Amino acid sequence: MLKKNRHRPHHHTTAPKPPSPFLWLMEAVLVSLGIIAVIFAFIIFILFITNNLKSRQAIQSATDLSATGQAASDYKTIQSSRIFELGINTKLFRAEAFLGDNNKAVGGDDIYKQGDYSAVNVYKQNDSDAPLTGSSIDLTKATYLEVSAPPSELTLASLKNRYGNLTDLQLASKYYTPADDSSKNYKLVSSEDVRVGNIDYKKKQYNVVYLSAPSAKARQTDFITVANSKPYKVSIYQNIGYQADDYALFETVLASVKYSLSGSNKAQSFAPNHVGLPSFMVANAAARIISKSSDIQVVARNQPAVVKIATIYCSDFSLELNGVSQNFTSACTGGTGSGFIISKDGYVATNGHVVKYLPEDALAGSIALNNLGVIRSYLDFLVNTGILTAQTANNYYARIKLQDNDALSIVYGTLNNDTLKGAKISPKKDDYTYGVQLSNRAIKASSDNLKLLNFGDTIIGAKLAAVDYNPLDLYDNKGFTQSDVALLKLDKAMDYPTVSLGSIDSISAGSELMVIGFPGSAENELVDTAESVPTSTAGRVSAFRNANNSSSKLIQTDVGIAPGNSGGPAFNDRGEVVGIATYGVSDPSISSSTLNYMRDIADLKRLLEKNGIALNSDRTGSQALWDRALENYSKAYYSLALSDFSKVKQAYPPNRLVDDFIAKAESAKRDGKEAVPPSTYLVIITIFVLAVVVPGVVMFFVVRHHRRRRDAHTRYTQMQSNMPAAPTGAGPPKPKAPSSPSSSQANRQVDMLKHAE
Repeated sequence: MLKKNRHRPHHHTTAPKPPSPFLWLMEAVLVSLGIIAVIFAFIIFILFITNNLKSRQAIQSATDLSATGQAASDYKTIQSSRIFELGINTKLFRAEAFLGDNNKAVGGDDIYKQGDYSAVNVYKQNDSDAPLTGSSIDLTKATYLEVSAPPSELTLASLKNRYGNLTDLQLASKYYTPADDSSKNYKLVSSEDVRVGNIDYKKKQYNVVYLSAPSAKARQTDFITVANSKPYKVSIYQNIGYQADDYALFETVLASVKYSLSGSNKAQSFAPNHVGLPSFMVANAAARIISKSSDIQVVARNQPAVVKIATIYCSDFSLELNGVSQNFTSACTGGTGSGFIISKDGYVATNGHVVKYLPEDALAGSIALNNLGVIRSYLDFLVNTGILTAQTANNYYARIKLQDNDALSIVYGTLNNDTLKGAKISPKKDDYTYGVQLSNRAIKASSDNLKLLNFGDTIIGAKLAAVDYNPLDLYDNKGFTQSDVALLKLDKAMDYPTVSLGSIDSISAGSELMVIGFPGSAENELVDTAESVPTSTAGRVSAFRNANNSSSKLIQTDVGIAPGNSGGPAFNDRGEVVGIATYGVSDPSISSSTLNYMRDIADLKRLLEKNGIALNSDRTGSQALWDRALENYSKAYYSLALSDFSKVKQAYPPNRLVDDFIAKAESAKRDGKEAVPPSTYLVIITIFVLAVVVPGVVMFFVVRHHRRRRDAHTRYTQMQSNMPAAPTGAGPPKPKAPSSPSSSQANRQVDMLKHAE
């Protein structure tokens, strides 16, 4: 049978859609949005730079707001072009340097000019103003510190050639090993790795024997390090007759050594501040500018929580000597110290010696304050014991009544010599009055009755909550039987600001410290001062000591601890309290030297734990508001800061800084110094996103789509134009006529049909 031919359809190519005729307009819009995006980004960048500048101005503008004092510097820096420097307090030390490798000595003020110093020697200051020369110091008797740099050509590679393949510190240690000579021998006592002022040292201690005097004691302690690819050494020499405290004094210099140059050989920003110390430690005190954000974080944030404490102590007691007894009544004394609020419900931490007294203190204070009743009883006692005649005693009493200070000094002086040696004092009744000053309005007592303090809204009464202190420790000289910390509880409920307690583990020798307190004369301030503001004193950790006969730690520091500063908090650079300013001990070998010690904050934490007092570690309430206000102020967000300052003033009116900060913020705002606040930034960024970024992204994809259509349409058009042209004129070919079959073929077809039938 015949097959039918199936029709196969032809495939036709469809022309793509052409692009939008407005593609050029869309592209123009996209470019415009890009330009606008760049402009917006530039505006945001300018705002960021401007805000940063205004923030710096805000911090700089906080002059005097924290009542910080900065003494004209007694601290100077000595710099060597061999890339090391050290700082000394010129009230405590003097120095000489040695130029180049020929060791030419340089002294006087010339030493504070940068030079090619191969070594610098530092000695304890004496009363001589003469500049040092190499011949003016007997190095076999002096105690001194020496910083040594290697010769210019020395390298670690040359040391490896000399000593073999050792570590850099081992090479430096080998290089600086002292050699015996004809005058002295060295015996290594100890060797250990230590860290001082964030610098790693190999500490090696030697006993030195001078062959000419074998029994003489001498010691050399080397601190060896590698910096700038070179070995350096700091040595503390404790020679014949050395004192233990000398070493601690020179550790303050060791902690200042740096193996880089600060760029200035003038006073550094960390120069010890001695405002409030005796006159020999003060030189032209000037207001200090808060120039770093850390100062705001440490000083301004915490100053409202630092308080002044007045303690009035009255005692009835008997005084007995050689069988003669005299009764005293209402002998009173008073003193001031510093403290810091540690809980929003009003716990105040301070030193034990700020809040605890002995009857002998009441006797001495009563005489010093011209208490005629106590003075009369004391003169009678001196007469009855045969120390004074009745006529002499009456003469002194008459003169004292007439305000004769010479007579008063003579009577007072009998307390401080051997006149009363062997006397016994027995307390019968003790009475304490505590007042805590929250603002700058000075706490004062009546000149007629010390117990009458000027209590009010900002001067609050308090009670002793806990104490770890034995007043006899300061008299017996047998070491510490207890610590020197105490807690008061304020009588009035208020949303008090607080400090945060840290740990001495966060500091090391050379670490910066900031102490806030109320230095000054205790007795005079109680009756003579109308206003009292805290000062902040900057310094560094010198060393850590064990309290004598105790496991408690003491922090030795170059921060001056003056009368009245006791009990003040010492802050690390994070604004955490790590110590309590406690002792300032004079060094009689240096006319103007005082060794200053702080109690470890761990002593206070133990007292809290012992008495079941738990603190909230978070800064909440008025303190949280104050922190936020200062944060906004430091960023020059004055409107936000003013809102928070207003809330602080409502929550805690005694805040001594808030009014000044409000005035500064309002003035800066009026002068157009306010930075763009976060809310405005958010609006700008939102507009940027909604008006530029989102339309730009949409327009980008639309343009890309139409560009693809344009490209496809272009390719199709080109393809069509490249196809061959169709033939013309003849038209399609006609089909051929079928040919006639041959006779044989026809016969075969007939036969097949017949057969099929």
